[in-house]
Amino acid sequence: MMEQSLERIQIIRASNKVELYEKLFEQSGEDYYYVIEENIKRHRILPWRKEYEMIVKFVAPEPKLEPAILVPRVKSEAERKKEKLAFIMKALERRDESLPHTNIPQETLPSQKKKQFLEMLEEGHTAIQAETVSSQSSPKEHAEIVALKQTIEELNKKLSIVNEKGNSFLIDKLEYTLKENDVEERVVNSLISEIKQLEKSDRTEADLHGHVIEKLAAYFQTAELADISAYGTIALVGPTGVGKTTTLAKLAWQLRKKQRTVAFVTTDLFRSGAVSQLQDYADAMGFEMKTADSPEALRKVCAYFKEKNVQHILIDTVGRSYMERGAMGTVLDYIQAIEPDFTCLTVSASMKSRDVMDLLAKFKHTNVNGLIVTKFDETASIGEWMTVSSRSAIPIAFVTDGQDVTKHICAPTKQQLAERVLSRNVEFQGQLFLT
Repeated sequence: MMEQSLERIQIIRASNKVELYEKLFEQSGEDYYYVIEENIKRHRILPWRKEYEMIVKFVAPEPKLEPAILVPRVKSEAERKKEKLAFIMKALERRDESLPHTNIPQETLPSQKKKQFLEMLEEGHTAIQAETVSSQSSPKEHAEIVALKQTIEELNKKLSIVNEKGNSFLIDKLEYTLKENDVEERVVNSLISEIKQLEKSDRTEADLHGHVIEKLAAYFQTAELADISAYGTIALVGPTGVGKTTTLAKLAWQLRKKQRTVAFVTTDLFRSGAVSQLQDYADAMGFEMKTADSPEALRKVCAYFKEKNVQHILIDTVGRSYMERGAMGTVLDYIQAIEPDFTCLTVSASMKSRDVMDLLAKFKHTNVNGLIVTKFDETASIGEWMTVSSRSAIPIAFVTDGQDVTKHICAPTKQQLAERVLSRNVEFQGQLFLT
């Protein structure tokens, strides 16, 4: 009976980082694991989606055996000699098998070698059956075994050079996590250098973690304690497909919980289903909804709701590709016609920092009060938002991290965003109201 291997190498695939590590922990069980490679690929059909792949080596811990006392039956000298002679004579008589530890057919074995072998047995040597590859193995199977051995050797070589810099496990883990989250290299190098110095002063791991969170939080700008009930007219602007309509409904629901009166206005008359989507939200919450096909129409609709003493007018602007010529002019005309109390640029968390900075530059002549970052649960690159926050004067006002209109929106704190860089398990708890 062959001994079961204590090692295995496996490829794990998932659609996001959270799912990838959930699968890793689920499949590892009580085994140790080493991440050999981790790759992020673009989806072949939907290039804006990412596919995550990880090659992992699992090693089962050595079983702890309780010491046992074995008391074998003591055989007589005559019995042992008889068994040895029976074993060798049986092997010599079989014409279709080779002797142990030799590939020479039995019939070609000289009588002198037989005699030497018998003498070795008489002197107390033990004959052991050697492990051999089955003669029935096909050339293809043999080639696969050789290829598998070569693969394992290559992977073991990769494992042998891990941590060649001599860093502690904490340093390696921190550096890996920051880079995986697309934190800028200068920030990574600065933090790693500081943590190395702090390690020398015998700081606890909790102290080091707190220092990292404090440093990361300094890169974020947030509109903490922003109370949306203080704003009468709230407008969302941003590119198409980022979830402005759903986000507007989430804000309305939070205001509804505070017994505030709300009205919806949409200028998005081009996208299929945009009006009906917002109308469905309005009907579900018991609010009125109107459309506006021009800046002047928007001004009149807002005046209408103010005359009715509606406390909050939520405006959903048309989503456009701001790379197109003239797209900005259309949106700015609507915004300038009513001058909202609170204007938020709504962007997806999966957008690159460079694209967000370009958008902010296009809105520089508009009073953008904050950013709403949607679909935060779908990104693995939190570091992009450190870059945006550190290079822009516009704070992150709200984030959304799910599809539930009744709860998946909040005003995050700097510390929560910093902790999200290091762990996907952090839940945003920021409130949208002061009281």
